[in-house]
Amino acid sequence: MIVFGNLVFGASQHQSAGLLSALILTIRPSIMPKLSLMTLARGARQFVVQEALLGRQEDLSYFSWLTPMTNMGASALGAEMMTLLAPPFK
Repeated sequence: MIVFGNLVFGASQHQSAGLLSALILTIRPSIMPKLSLMTLARGARQFVVQEALLGRQEDLSYFSWLTPMTNMGASALGAEMMTLLAPPFK
């Protein structure tokens, strides 16, 4: 059974309706113990932020292999040598 948004593939209508209602109930802050206004705000916000972050990570991982990479490096010793020979900071 695969869940994609509101669509459920590979399940009967009765199973998909039960699964969707179970998913909806698990993210409702109103049924959490120790209900408070802070819980309502944090529960909903955390879910939205996490979903947005996961979507963004998928986008970046998809396009990263299409982007040509150029690696530029410098030796750390060269930077230290130049700093040692530089005039004192005024």
